[in-house]
Amino acid sequence: MNIFAATRFMVSAAIVIAASACGGDDPLPPGPARLDLAPATEQRLFGVGATVQLTATPKDESGNPVSANVTWTSDNTAVATVNSSGLVTATGLGTARVRASVGSLFQEVTIVVSEPRYNVNATSACSSPDLRQFKVETESAHLRIVSGLDNPPGGFTTQDYQAFAATFESLVWPVLTENFGMPTDIDKNGKVIAFFTRAVNELTPAKSQSVVGGFFFGRDLFPRAGSPRLQACAGSNEAEMFYMLVPDPTGVVNENVRTVESVRRLTIGVIGHEFQHLINSSRRLYINQSAMWPETSYMEEGLSHIAEELLFYEASGGLLPRQNIDIDMLRQSQQRLDAFNSYMSSNSGRFSSYLRSTHDNAPYQRDDDLQTRGAIWSFLRYLADRGTPGTPFAEPVCGEPVVLTVGGRCRIDGAAGAQFNVAAGSSLGEFTIVAFSADAAVSTNASADGSLAVTGPPSPSLGVGGASPTTFASASIGPAVAGLTLDYAFHSRLRMIERRDLPSHVSAARAAYARTASLGPRTYSAQATAPLLAVSVVEPVWSQLVNSNDTGIVNLRGRFGADITGAARDWATAHYVDDIGLSGLPAQYRHPSWNFRSVLPALSSNGGSPSGPGTYPLKVNQLTTSHSVSMVDGGAAYYRLGVAPTTTSTVRFTVNGAVPPANLKLTVVRTK
Repeated sequence: MNIFAATRFMVSAAIVIAASACGGDDPLPPGPARLDLAPATEQRLFGVGATVQLTATPKDESGNPVSANVTWTSDNTAVATVNSSGLVTATGLGTARVRASVGSLFQEVTIVVSEPRYNVNATSACSSPDLRQFKVETESAHLRIVSGLDNPPGGFTTQDYQAFAATFESLVWPVLTENFGMPTDIDKNGKVIAFFTRAVNELTPAKSQSVVGGFFFGRDLFPRAGSPRLQACAGSNEAEMFYMLVPDPTGVVNENVRTVESVRRLTIGVIGHEFQHLINSSRRLYINQSAMWPETSYMEEGLSHIAEELLFYEASGGLLPRQNIDIDMLRQSQQRLDAFNSYMSSNSGRFSSYLRSTHDNAPYQRDDDLQTRGAIWSFLRYLADRGTPGTPFAEPVCGEPVVLTVGGRCRIDGAAGAQFNVAAGSSLGEFTIVAFSADAAVSTNASADGSLAVTGPPSPSLGVGGASPTTFASASIGPAVAGLTLDYAFHSRLRMIERRDLPSHVSAARAAYARTASLGPRTYSAQATAPLLAVSVVEPVWSQLVNSNDTGIVNLRGRFGADITGAARDWATAHYVDDIGLSGLPAQYRHPSWNFRSVLPALSSNGGSPSGPGTYPLKVNQLTTSHSVSMVDGGAAYYRLGVAPTTTSTVRFTVNGAVPPANLKLTVVRTK
C-alpha cells in the first residue's frame, strides 16, 4: 500500500458572496470539473537535491481556471518530496509518483531520480558506456548546460555558461528552429542539453594540429530498454543532447592547452552546428516516420554548415543571402567582422581547401573530409540561391573552330573534346576551359598546340585596403581562432559508427516512442515567457530538405530538379567566371550570395594580411604544357590558354588514353 505524505495549498483564500437587490444570495460558483497538471509527463531528476516545479490548475467545465484547494503528495518521500507549492525535490535514487488532488479529482506524474551521469563513449554506439558525472550549470527556456565533475581546473565560470545560454536563446534557437524545424523532446524536459565535458578534449591526441570542438551522437535518441522483439541501445542517454569542448589552461588532458578565450570563441558556432545535426536526426527518426534514417553524411554536414552561415547573417546586423557579399561590405563594421569570424570563417576556409583540389573532390562525395564539407556547403547555398528547380542553363554547342567574343561561352561533350581548335580572331584571346566529370570518375590528359601563357582572370576583385577580417573585438561573441583547427576526421568516424550500428534499431525506437506519443508533445513548444524571436533570414528550402523522406542526391532532386549533375557543372563553372568582370554572365554561373574572389583572398590561410590580400585559391592549369588529371564523379579541372591574334590553338583531351566518353563535359569561356 502506498502511503502519501500530504500538505495542502489554498489556491484562493476567500470567496466573496454578494447580496442581491432582493435580499437573496447568488449561487456559489461551480466547483472544478477537471484538474490540469504541468508538466504532465515523466520527469527525470539527476542527483539528490535536483528540483522540478509542478503546477496544478483547477478548471470548470468550460476550461476556465477556478479557485480550489490543491493537495500535493508523494508516494515515496525517500525518492522525492513535494511542498505546498508543487516544488518537487529529489531525496534519493529511484521512482516516485507525485499527485495533485482537488477533492476527488487528481493528476499524477512520475518522478525518476538517477545518478547524474551521462555516457560519453564516442567510439561505440550501444555498448561499453563511459559514464561521467555532471552538475547543472545553468538553464534557459530551451537549453540546459551541464559540466563534468572531472573537467580540468580553470575552465568556464557560471557567467560564461549563462552567456552561452543567453546567446542560444537569442540567436541559435530562433534561427535554426525557424529554418530547419523543431527538435523532438523524447526526454520531455523541454530543453536541449549541452554537456561540457573533458571527454571531448580526450578525443584529440597529444600534439595534434586539430581539435574536436564538440559532437552530436545519434545513439542518444534511441531507447535504452528493449523487449524480446525490439532491440535496445544500452549506451543511449535518451536525451536531445550534444557534447562540448572545455577549457584546459594547463594541458591536463593529453598535454593540449586550451585557453578559456580560445574555447569560448569556438563554442557558439559549434553549438549551432551540432544543434542542426540534432534537429535533422530527431525529426527523421520520430517526426517523419517514413523518412530514411540517417541522412547521408555529406548532406548532414552541409546543412550544419548552412546553419553556421544562417547564424552569420543574423549576427551581422543586416547582411542577407543574395547580396554578393564582398570584403568591403564585411569591413563596414566590427559587428560584421565578428560575425564572419565566428560563423563564416570556417566555411570559407573549407571552401578554399576544396578549390585547391576540385578534381578529386565533389559536393556529393561519400566522405566527410574538409574539401567535401566546403564543397557541399557552397553547392547547397548555390542551389538555394538559384531558386526554382529546373534544368541547367543550356549553352550552345561549340563550333569548329571555337569562335567566341569576350564573355562568350559554349560547350563540348564527350568525343567532341578529343580535338578542337580555338580561334583568337583579330586580337589576343584568353580562354578558360572547365572540365567536369559527370556521373563517373575519369582520368584525363589535356594538351594544346600554339597556346600562350596567361595568368588569372582579367579583372579580379580583391577589395580595398583596411582592417583584416582576422581583426575582431574582444567584446564580441568572437571569431574562430587561428591555431584551433577543427578535426573533421573524428566526425567522419562518428558518422560511420552511426550508420553501421544504429539503422537496425530504428524500428524499435519508433515503436517505443510511438507508445508514449499520447503522453505529451513530441516536439518542443516555445514557452510563454520566452516567445520565439523574429529572424532576418528564413529559407523554407532547408526545412524541406530536413523533412524529406529521401536522402542524398534523391533528396536534392526532389527540391532542386532532376539534373543535379548539370547543376553541379554550372556551379563548378561559376568558381572561375563569377565576379571577374564579364558582362552578360547568366545567373547559372554566379554565386549570388558571396563574392568569393573578394572574400577568400582576405583569409590568412590564403595569404591575406592587414597589408593586403592574398590569392584566390582555385587551382588552374596552364595549357602551355600537357596535364594529366584524374577527376572523381562531380570533380572539375580548370585550364587556361592564350591564343595569339589571327591564330588558332588545337586542344586535345583524352580519357584513359582514348576518345573521351560522354560523361566528360567541357565548358569554354572567353575571358579576354
